[in-house]
Formats: sequence, C-alpha cells, structure tokens
Amino acid sequence: MNSIKQLELKNLIKKIQKDQRILRYLERKEEIVFKFNCSRITELDSTVAICLISQKNIYLIDNYRINTEGEIEEFFKKEENIWSSTSKQKQTDENDKKNKKIKKHKCIKIPILELSDLKKRRYLLQKTALEFFSHEGINHLINLDNSKTVKTVIKKVSSLYISPVEGMEEIGIFGTVENFLKPVNKSKLWEDGLISNFEYLMYINSLAGRTFNDLTQYPVFPWILSDYDSKDLDLSDPNVYRDLSKPMGALGNDRAEQFKMRYENWEDPSGQIPAFHYGSHYSSSGIVLYYLLRLEPFTKLFIKFQGGAFDHADRLFQSIAKTYKAASGENMSDVKELIPEFFYMPEFLKNQNKYYFGKKASNREIVDDVELPPWANNDPYEFIRINRMALESDYVSEHLHEWIDLIFGYKQRGEEAAKALNVFYYLTYVGAVNLDKIEDEVEKTSIIAQINNFGQTPIQLFKKPHPKKKINTKKKKLVISSNPNSLESEIVHEYTEAIGNIDINTNNQVYCLGEKKLLIPNTFKYISWNNSDHSLRFKTLEGDYDLKVYENMHLGKINSVAVADCGKLVVTGGTDSVINFWRNKYIRNKQTLVLINTFIGHKSEITSLAISKELMIIVSGSKDNSCIIWDIGNLIFLRKLENFSNTICDIQINHSTGEIIACSNSELKIWTINGNLLAKLQNVKIPITCIKMTNMGEHNNDHVYITGHIDGSISFWALIHKNGIRSFKQIFVKKVSNVKISALYVSFNNQILYTGDQNGNLLSWKIPNNEQNLKKNYDLL
Repeated sequence: MNSIKQLELKNLIKKIQKDQRILRYLERKEEIVFKFNCSRITELDSTVAICLISQKNIYLIDNYRINTEGEIEEFFKKEENIWSSTSKQKQTDENDKKNKKIKKHKCIKIPILELSDLKKRRYLLQKTALEFFSHEGINHLINLDNSKTVKTVIKKVSSLYISPVEGMEEIGIFGTVENFLKPVNKSKLWEDGLISNFEYLMYINSLAGRTFNDLTQYPVFPWILSDYDSKDLDLSDPNVYRDLSKPMGALGNDRAEQFKMRYENWEDPSGQIPAFHYGSHYSSSGIVLYYLLRLEPFTKLFIKFQGGAFDHADRLFQSIAKTYKAASGENMSDVKELIPEFFYMPEFLKNQNKYYFGKKASNREIVDDVELPPWANNDPYEFIRINRMALESDYVSEHLHEWIDLIFGYKQRGEEAAKALNVFYYLTYVGAVNLDKIEDEVEKTSIIAQINNFGQTPIQLFKKPHPKKKINTKKKKLVISSNPNSLESEIVHEYTEAIGNIDINTNNQVYCLGEKKLLIPNTFKYISWNNSDHSLRFKTLEGDYDLKVYENMHLGKINSVAVADCGKLVVTGGTDSVINFWRNKYIRNKQTLVLINTFIGHKSEITSLAISKELMIIVSGSKDNSCIIWDIGNLIFLRKLENFSNTICDIQINHSTGEIIACSNSELKIWTINGNLLAKLQNVKIPITCIKMTNMGEHNNDHVYITGHIDGSISFWALIHKNGIRSFKQIFVKKVSNVKISALYVSFNNQILYTGDQNGNLLSWKIPNNEQNLKKNYDLL
C-alpha cells in the first residue's frame, strides 16, 4: 500500500510541476477556457505549439503538446520547413541537433481586447489556419489540426470579445471572406479614387489569404514598367508600361505561343493532372527569397533554401532589367511577378551587409548591389520612388483592374483563365487536394513539398470583371503645394493663448489646443501635461474638466507627449531623459494607462516625440541633440540617427512611406525608417519652430515639407533628386504672422493648411476657385 501511495504522490508531484510550467505564463487567477494543439508559422518554418485561451488573453507557447489524455507535455520536434522532404534539408540537420538543447518555450501573449482582426487562412492549401491581428500592428499565423477546430476557435474568441467602451461598436471581424468585405468596401473606395493603388493591392492580397508570415503565400504585386534601358523615363508615355491585361507568360509572343501549344496538346496518361500553361508560378517562397536575399533574416533563409550556401552567382538576383526580360519573354520556366518591397523598400536592393555572393561566370565580376535601370541613376531610393510613381500613375490606375482579374478575379480559373493563357499547375490552386484523405505518407509528403516549393495561387475573390478605377482627367484636385503662391488665407478663430496643437476630431471640426496639450484621435478628449504638479491629465473638450489625473509618471516634468492615430498607444518623455510607453485602455468603461515599457538612451531631457502604430516605432529627440528610433513591437532600441548641432524641437513620421523628418532651430533632416539619411538642410537663417509634411509621400511630385518659423513665416520645401543626390529646395516662403508660428496642420486631402501662432491666431490657407473639391472632400478631412 505504501508503495502505491508513494507512486500516486510522485505522479501528483509530476502533474503539479507540469502545471506550474504552464501557469507561470498566465496572469494571476486566470483560468483557461479552451486549449488546442497548433503550429506557429513563421516565414518558412512550422513550430509545434499549444494555444491557450482564457477570458482575457490568448497564449501561444512553443514546444508543448496536448496529449490524448488532455495533459500538456513538452514536445521538442525539429522545425518543419518547406524542404523537409528534400536532400537539402539533410545538410542543416546537424545545426538543428545542436540547437535542440537550447530551444525554449517561447510564449506569445495576445490580449483579446487588443485584437483588431482574426482571419481564416489556408496552409498547404487547406482551410486549417488562423491569423491574429492586434491593434499594435503585430500579427501571428497558426495552423490547426482541422477546419472544425478553426470554427470552434473563432466562435470562442468572438464570444469573449467585449467592446471596451460602452456604446462603441464591436469590430465585425470574425468570419468568412464575404463577411470581411461588409464592414469597409475598399473596392468602392478604390474605384472612386479615395485610396491608392498600393493600399488597394495590399488589401486584396490580405483578403485573398496572402501574408508576410508565410513565404509560400507572400503578397504578390505586378511588374508595372517594361522600360529598364532608357536613361530618362516619361511616365506619361503608355509605351513604358507593361501590358497589365496579360499574365507574365503571355507578354512575349513567341513564348506565349509555346505555352499555348503546351496547354492544347497536353496529355496525362494517368488522367490526374489537368492541362496547364505554366509549370512554375508567379509567386513562391523561392521567388521571395530570390528578391530579398540581401536582407536579413531572408539571407539566412536563402542559404537554408540552398542547403547551406548561396546559389551560383549567375542565378542570383543581380539586375532589374535582366530579371524582367527573363520573366517576360526569355525564360520558359520564369513567369515571376513582384513583391510589395519593390514599391517602398530601397534597402533590399543594396548589399549593405557586404555578403560575398560570388563572381559571374561571364566576366568574373563580383555580384554586389542590384544593377538598376539607367533612369534610376544608380540610386535605390530613386528607383523605388519612380516605380511607386508609376504604380500610382493614371495609366496603371486605368488598367490595374485587368491584372486583378488575372490574379484574384474571374480570369484566375476556368474557361476565362484558359483564354487568357493563365492556367498553372493544378497543385497551386485552393481545393486541388485534400491532404487528410491521402493515406500514403510518401505521396502526401511529395504533394506537400510540391505545394510549398512551386507556389500557391491566391483565393479567388471576384467571379465577375473587376470595376475600373474612375480617372478624372478633366480637372485634377489642387493641393496646397500645386500652386502655393496662390494660397489665400482666412481667419478661422482667435484664441487667448498660444496654439500648440491643431487637429480635427471625429465630427470633422477643427480644434486648437494650447501648448503642452494634445487631442486624442477619434475622441472628444485631450491630454494636458503643462501642470504645476507635473501631472498628466485626460480632459474633455466640452466643459474642459478632468477625466483622469496621473501623477509621478516621470522623475520631474513631462516635456513631450505623443499619441498614436488609434488613440490606444501613448508615449511620454520628461526632464529625466526617460521615455515611457503606455497603453491607453478602457476597462469597464474606465480609462486607464498601463505602462508597457521604459526606454532609456538619451543623456538629457526629452524635447520631442513621434509615434507610428503602422510602422511600430517611436522616434525621440533630446536636448543632447540626439535622435533615436525605438521598436515598439519588440520593445528595443533600434538605431540612433545622425546628431543635430543643437536641440531637436519637432519630429514627424509619414505612416505610409516611413519617412522621418526632424528639425532643430537651424537644421532640417529626413531619413528612411531604416535610418538612412536622405537629405539635410543646415544653417537655416530664420529659426525653425515646427514642421509638417503633406500626406502623400516622396513618390508624389506635390509632396512637400512645411516649416514654421520664429518670425511668423512659413516655408515649403521640396526634395529634389539630381544625379543620385537629394537635397531640399525652398519653393515657397510667406510671412503669415507677426509672431512665432507654433503649430501646423495639413488636411487629409492636402487641400487646406492650418497655421497657428503664439498669439492664438488660427488661419486656414486654401487655393482659390477650388471650392468644389473642398466641399466634396471635406468629410475626409
């Protein structure tokens, strides 16, 4: 009996120890309401994990498994990847064995109230995956055992999602593709010209199951241009563009005829493989790595893809022109399209890490940076800028729907696909195979390898021809930078104190706040930190009374505050040189600030802050003349930017392009999100007090940077590109006040500029005879 009791006691102790390993990840007194096995998908790897759902949080914990008895146990398994069935994988097995000993149980915690989206996904063409999206811009992709569990998880999470503020609508995010289309019809917005071509392509890619978390289903973008040889490029000339009505394989007549013959003469003795034009695909993990091999972590992934070494130098991505020619006509096995990075990330074209890729066989030249077209002046930033301009051009806007029909629409499958020379190997299509019904493991492994290696066609979104974008060629909307000399002013209001912040609330009303005050986006509340007790106060616009007072947030005064556009992320900086990062939450209708992290890196007091939820960064400026970028996704120091000669007074971030612009009273500098200095202006004669930029981006010729000055003047600056060198050029200057300009604001549609001064005068600046456009678009301000 004693031996039996001792055995029971040992088993009980083991169970408690097992439970403790899991409980340490949970909040105090938190109970799990649902748990299941899954795999966490990251780029090319699939890591065994469990998912635990409580009343408040979702936990993804690596290297655990729920056994048949419902118990959670450690489960260390070699990460599965797309080459697991090939000989290449054997060459990396030794590293896996070494790493096995140091593998950890990584835990990812996702607060349910922080979910912004939950989408059904496919993995290996099966309806077994889910992707979690948070308000902070972080997403996680998991694969489940079966589609039934997917439905259960969606139902469970939906039931736990409670709107944090009374009266606020719950986010209608859970369900099918069709349900997802209902909340915001971005197709209509795009047709009416209210969102960019880039934004719409990203939207339909996501809708069709494309995700950055899975390289086999990476977002796909079209080749836009066809001229990569000219020294100068005229974007108004239709001849410089690729024919968007045809897939890449149909662009070259001779090659297209061969693909057509292959399809028409196809015979499969087994009768299992239907006719196809292309055995390769326009999007695959190999194509993504081919383009991104100069950037980490893709360099390591590319080496893994090639079995431990770079591919032969002549087969690497080394020239834009050669790659286009191969994909559009010269190579029977190459029909690749592009990835989104071709329109926003110049860094992937540079070998900044100085990897040795080998020498070309033809001339023994070392492969280094990507060879760019002559019209880019050997400047990756210029290439990206022009390529993005081409994407947003009138020609592409008039024809982009034709490419959408091929990739996401009615020409993707069936008779219309055959007519358009747009049929790919059958295993690239959703629904082509049910892996659960394949009992032969060798056959199953082979099919999985084919799916992973040769590409996956997106989900078909449209069964009818996609509507064409409306292009108003008669009268273009005029923005403030179109003809700044014609701007006319109007006094909007006169306040009793200096204007420190200008913004527009949810009712499209212009609000001015004093210095050390900031409007919380999408609310009728603001934050004040110019208080004698050094407190931070949340106040109402109507009535101006305190909603919440926070004290002792810093050791000393709070100097600067920034709020993300979502209103849920707040950052504060003080005289203690510390930056605090907060989450603005509403629990049972009560507002509260929760400290997420403290950033320390400056040697003197913080003077300016900016935050971008979209880019997941904070940029801080200090009295020590330094400027630092912080990663709020991983909560780490990212990089220090080039120092100023004196104190930084203002910082702005362009959320769509990643531009960072900062100023001191005598300098103006602009960087990319990766810290590369694009241009700088020094020794400004009249001290700068504040900055703003239009809501367009460097790819738009009307994009300008606006500075306010201590003498009451404003200046418009354009970024000039000449021979690979960028510089600021002053294109407009005007005296608008007799005292310091203390605040600037540009309307969303770039048609109105607001200026605020030290005496409390608020002026609006518009182009005359543009009233029709202003009234029509006022609801978008």
